[in-house]
Amino acid sequence: MQYNKNYRLKRTILGRLYLANQENGDVIDVNPITADIIEKIQNGAVTKERLISSLCDEYDAKPEEISSDVEEILNRLEEYNVIY
Repeated sequence: MQYNKNYRLKRTILGRLYLANQENGDVIDVNPITADIIEKIQNGAVTKERLISSLCDEYDAKPEEISSDVEEILNRLEEYNVIY
């Protein structure tokens, strides 16, 4: 999967995270886990399986515990054209 470079991950002065599309002005609120996923994708093309494995290591979770949530986040990011 690839990251759409038109989106920038930003933080408000109150600490809320959001994605801002520099080209069309779209803004998408994100939570810290989604921001972590986005940063991992930004650092290089990763597969869904490697992403889940990395998150399992980082959050001390089992794949069956997080895979459906990760899948849902990735689907949303694809819908918004953040990743492709």
